[in-house]
Amino acid sequence: MHGFGNWYVLLGVLTAAIMVLAPLSVLPVNGQEEQPDKPPAVTDQQEEQPTTSTTAPPVTTPLSEDTFRILEADGKTVSEMDARTFLIWTVAAEMPANFEPEALKAQAVAAYTYFCYERAAERSSPSAALCGADFSDTPVAYPEGYTAAYWQKRWGEGYQTYYDKIAAAVDAVSGKRILYDGAPIFAAYHAISSGTTEVPEVVWSAAFPYLQSVASPLDAEAPDYATTVTLTAPEFVKAMTGVEGIDLSGDAAGWVKDDAKLSAAGTVVTQTVGGVSLSGREWRSRCGLRSSCFTVAYADGNFTFQVKGYGHDVGMSQYGAQFLAQSGYSWEEILHHYYTDVEIR
Repeated sequence: MHGFGNWYVLLGVLTAAIMVLAPLSVLPVNGQEEQPDKPPAVTDQQEEQPTTSTTAPPVTTPLSEDTFRILEADGKTVSEMDARTFLIWTVAAEMPANFEPEALKAQAVAAYTYFCYERAAERSSPSAALCGADFSDTPVAYPEGYTAAYWQKRWGEGYQTYYDKIAAAVDAVSGKRILYDGAPIFAAYHAISSGTTEVPEVVWSAAFPYLQSVASPLDAEAPDYATTVTLTAPEFVKAMTGVEGIDLSGDAAGWVKDDAKLSAAGTVVTQTVGGVSLSGREWRSRCGLRSSCFTVAYADGNFTFQVKGYGHDVGMSQYGAQFLAQSGYSWEEILHHYYTDVEIR
């Protein structure tokens, strides 16, 4: 196992390499990454509160023999796809194909684990809205985004190279899942952390022993780690429309109170606007921010947000996984860093 204390030494070594990373492969189209989007354009997986899975997992089988039932975009049709095919396209949507093979493998295992978790939770307590499907929240529109034609259009001449690379990563970890107490974990992941990953209690008010705050300092070198969003006063008022009890009268300079409550990882837990304490998650959604790690200031008729990271900040950082892979970490080491006290099998 590599020493994570050496990360800071690697910053200078990796900076040049980071600058040549291409933008992520696709834009989020399923509404989960509600803001910000380019680049990177990874699905901000799991903005909804996670459910608790109590169903014992099936015996691990090859991906080609496993299946998922997916609710299509029409909200009525349920399709079944073998897990290998599903996972190849999911990894394509979630992580750039030019990332390191070990990062792609880590992503494949995290995504497979997450969808196994979703399947187990749904089958133990079915929702009428899913019409018998295991889930509907795929990274790209289903079924259009899960076809060779879709990716041939996205990748162009690079299609076969990218497909082969991702398929090889998926096959290398076929059937592997991240387990805690013998069951698949809620394997949350996001694009870029703030430099330290967040605990789920801050984001979803739900605790998971394997989702702890861990260092991910090289994320600060990721493309667009720091972003700025500026809203005029009228745009800000529009963004806050519907907040119960809010008062945005008088001088706009006094609308936002300098009372932000921050988590240990730097996430805004709450901050007052117009006399109402708003969660960082709602600030993010309403103001189109890439994450809930932000500061806001008013000057010259504008509200300016300085934002760090991209996504909910819980679980595995995808750019963090890439930087670790570039540093020689295996996919298992990457996953054990971001998910605490788990086993992989």
